[in-house]
Amino acid sequence: MAESDTPRETPTARMPARRLRVTYLVGLSLIAICLVLTQVSIQKTIEKHERDSRIVDQAGRQRMLSQKLAKLALIVLHAGGAGDAARAAREIEYVRRQWASSHEKLERRGAMPDLPEATERDIGALFAGIEPHFHVIERAAGRVAAIGAGGDPAAPGREELLRSTRVILSHEPAFLDGMDAIVLAYDEAANAKVRELQRTDLVLTAIVLLVIALVAIFVFERAAAMVGRQYAEIHAIAEEKTRLAAEMQAALDEVKQLSGLLPVCAWCRKVRDDKGYWTRIEAYVEKHSNAVFSHGMCPECLEKNYPQIAAKLAEPEDG
Repeated sequence: MAESDTPRETPTARMPARRLRVTYLVGLSLIAICLVLTQVSIQKTIEKHERDSRIVDQAGRQRMLSQKLAKLALIVLHAGGAGDAARAAREIEYVRRQWASSHEKLERRGAMPDLPEATERDIGALFAGIEPHFHVIERAAGRVAAIGAGGDPAAPGREELLRSTRVILSHEPAFLDGMDAIVLAYDEAANAKVRELQRTDLVLTAIVLLVIALVAIFVFERAAAMVGRQYAEIHAIAEEKTRLAAEMQAALDEVKQLSGLLPVCAWCRKVRDDKGYWTRIEAYVEKHSNAVFSHGMCPECLEKNYPQIAAKLAEPEDG
């Protein structure tokens, strides 16, 4: 195809394409931003859920540790020898320290971050309710560990060991009930935060879908319309070129017809066409070309047929 036949993009045609590209880039940027925000929200949800799960697990572990303290106190009390009592005493001291340290961390304000103020107050009230039982059990467990580590539990400290064990057993159910309520409160708070973050993720997902729909409407729809218009223009240009080519071919055929061998009568000068009809040469040429004939008389014919007029025309004009 010649260079002149190649369609060129005019400044007017470039303006919609430029606007379309800008809109397309803006739409894709919005989608990318929403996807990034969604991923950030999901990662924060996972991180907070893991952290809250550790708090719930730690609160549940406190229940287990308090039950283990009671069990170890009974083992020290009913140990068959000094060695068994010493081993149980060392273990009860280790568990007691873990239990006290974990209780302090859980009781500390802000153990589970981002809690509503009302929930944090409720959990604080629950901890205040088990606080007396905790301190009584901790002191009693310390005495049991000290007595068991000192020797035979049948020694004179037997009465103190028995009394401390009874204290642990009497206060442990109330501590368990309080820790059950605390675990449930922590679990509900963690689930509430998960539900809130899920709602946030749903909102971000809806925004992403909305942006995709807007891009489809304002970008892809316009792009499809622009492509359709350009296709229609190209089709119209192709049809026009086909029509012009046909006209040019017809003109060439006529030129070739006039340039071929033309039968002319030697007497009347008529011309025979391709169908075998004889017509005047003027009519034939006018039919097959754009020429128009006008009639006149050449000087030879004028002198032959009208000598007087030819002579008169040949006389010089008076000066």
